[in-house]
Amino acid sequence: MHEGRLPDHVDARVLSAAQLVEALRAYARGIPPVEAAVGLVIEHGRWLTREEFLRHVAVRPARHASHALMAVPDWDALCTIADDLEIPHSWAALLTVAVELASALDTGWRFQEMVGGLDQADTVLVLRALFHANLGTTAPPLTIVPFSA
Repeated sequence: MHEGRLPDHVDARVLSAAQLVEALRAYARGIPPVEAAVGLVIEHGRWLTREEFLRHVAVRPARHASHALMAVPDWDALCTIADDLEIPHSWAALLTVAVELASALDTGWRFQEMVGGLDQADTVLVLRALFHANLGTTAPPLTIVPFSA
């Protein structure tokens, strides 16, 4: 490798958590549904250290000079890994929401399967992701309250 030149591909498993987050955000920047999906995965936090997730993330030099790397999830591959693992429902559901936001793939999950049974924190993450996907970073602050009875 030439000095100062990044390799064409880097294994996502060798990046620190901070490097991976920065590289994921560099990939998603400017595309609100993808920003929302990446933000959901980052904020949930559980997938960033999982081998099953990381092996489906290609890390390569960034498109913009302000970032060294970008991490590109293979949404097609990630579409099925949640079904194949014995993990908490919320982990699978949040990854599935992210896949559908970022790629418009039909994962085969019904809406109730994705969001039913999520705890308060995960429900808020999904709501934030939907809000961001539809309105982007310029959306006004939002206060969420339940419907009145």
